[in-house]
Amino acid sequence: MEEMTKKADGMMQENMINRADEARIQDYPDVEPSSHHTVLIAGGGVGGLTLANDLALRGVPFRVIDPLPEPVRDSRAHGFGARTLLALDKLGLVESMLAAAKQPPPVLREYFGRTLVGELDLGAVPRDPYPAMLAIFQQRVVRVLEAALIERGHRVEWSTRLMSFEMDEKGVVATVDRGGSVETIKARWIVGADGSMSVVRKTLGLDDPNAVKASGEASRSLLRGLLCECDADWKLSRDVWWLWQERDGFAGAEYNDFTNKWHLQVIDLEGTQATLERMEVLLRKRSGIHTVHLSNPAWVHQATFSQHAATRFLAGRGALLGDAAHTFSSVAGQGLHFAIEDALNLGWKLALTIAGAASPSLLQTYETERRERFDNAIEKTRWTKRFLTLHGMAAKVFWALLYFMGRRFRSISSIALKQAEKLDMNYPRSPLSRQDSTQMTPHTRAGMHAPDAPCRIGGRPSRLLEILRGPKADLLLFAGLSPTPEAIRALQVLEESVASLQEHVRVRYVFPSQAYASDAGMSVDDPQVIVDGLEKLHAVFGIERPEIVYVRPDGYIGLRTENLDARSLSYYFKLIYAVAGR
Repeated sequence: MEEMTKKADGMMQENMINRADEARIQDYPDVEPSSHHTVLIAGGGVGGLTLANDLALRGVPFRVIDPLPEPVRDSRAHGFGARTLLALDKLGLVESMLAAAKQPPPVLREYFGRTLVGELDLGAVPRDPYPAMLAIFQQRVVRVLEAALIERGHRVEWSTRLMSFEMDEKGVVATVDRGGSVETIKARWIVGADGSMSVVRKTLGLDDPNAVKASGEASRSLLRGLLCECDADWKLSRDVWWLWQERDGFAGAEYNDFTNKWHLQVIDLEGTQATLERMEVLLRKRSGIHTVHLSNPAWVHQATFSQHAATRFLAGRGALLGDAAHTFSSVAGQGLHFAIEDALNLGWKLALTIAGAASPSLLQTYETERRERFDNAIEKTRWTKRFLTLHGMAAKVFWALLYFMGRRFRSISSIALKQAEKLDMNYPRSPLSRQDSTQMTPHTRAGMHAPDAPCRIGGRPSRLLEILRGPKADLLLFAGLSPTPEAIRALQVLEESVASLQEHVRVRYVFPSQAYASDAGMSVDDPQVIVDGLEKLHAVFGIERPEIVYVRPDGYIGLRTENLDARSLSYYFKLIYAVAGR
């Protein structure tokens, strides 16, 4: 039955993507070229489409343009982890991504020489609440995001290239080339999601000259990686992800179920040109399959090891996200996740700013929070980059050492997974992260993503992530495991104090049982009442006594406090909302 359900979900998702393909080739609805739109998003990739879906949920008018005739077919990412799924849960896109992922989930097999040293079944990895690793190629990720956008009544304007734009304190006037026809678009804001060669970043003057120099030095590095998608005439299973480690580097192969070609990666210590012939030579040597022949390449690329960011992510009425804001090494595997997190961090802050409901400093926290996350990722991968950019004899010694250690102690994939888990995706030092609680657990401090737990709301079974889904923030008023009338009254006063924010903040009461909710004069069928009968919510947050937990619109915990004082809560909300300061 479970397999039938998965198959049905997959077919539904495929139909959704097919409908998106059909909608894409239809004529675009008439759009007045000079009409005034709120946000112009340059780029229909992962970051741009995530932001578009987020703004669509918030009712913010926007246009998305992209110079490509259709979503990207030439992509390098082939999966992401539970953190990315947690981020996408706010948009209600997790089930779509799970359905579009590779089925059955592949098994990763790692060989050192001809010895199998490790095997990881991606279908059996822990789910908390989502799988630690999801096998889904970027081409499918983009199409799921586009299909969701079309379902929400919006479309990407493909074959539309941003040529230039001018900006002042009132907004942006952009000139675009739409299939040979030059048009003008007026908007209040422009967001550059247009990749590492971003026109928006360059026009805003946010290019980092040191990054350009570093990129040039990286291009002359003696260590290269090659990536390609092509046909291979071997008889390897398409349901297995293959990794071969030798003394001079590794090679990997995964079958892309979107392009129906093999996705291949190799390390090339000699740093020769990116050709299919060179890829074939190295693949034969590393895999030991000396008869394999590669043909019909969709593309062949040279991997890079440069990592840099724009000087700023915000300038005037312009913002950058994804590769336009920062680029990562091709081997880091962080670009797709960062693009999604950028978009979700920017979306709610930009929407509140546009509505005039944001505090003066709110939008600037996009720069603060995302810059810190980029710096953290660079710091955590700095040693990896140093090793990967070794050359000459040092590079040979490094790969020989990895080969020796992997065969005897620990495989590369297990080390890589552990390092990925250490990347800090939270905002503990953000000005929006405040805590005044002694009940916090290590994973539910302010600045961390809200966890999941089963509960009931409005009298029906649910879970916290489902309750938090949508464009609004949530103020969770925990009554504690033994609620008192005094505590209930204090929480009710808090609810009354934030009445002016009801357009932006949902207030939820959390009780440990139906009886306690009834004693407080509240119906368990009220959609404002969460009943934590299993006490899983209280346990995951570490709560025994009454406490306030504010969850931001992007799913992160902003405030934790046991101080049930309306003035204290108002002081915190002034950091976010303009109306709270009046």
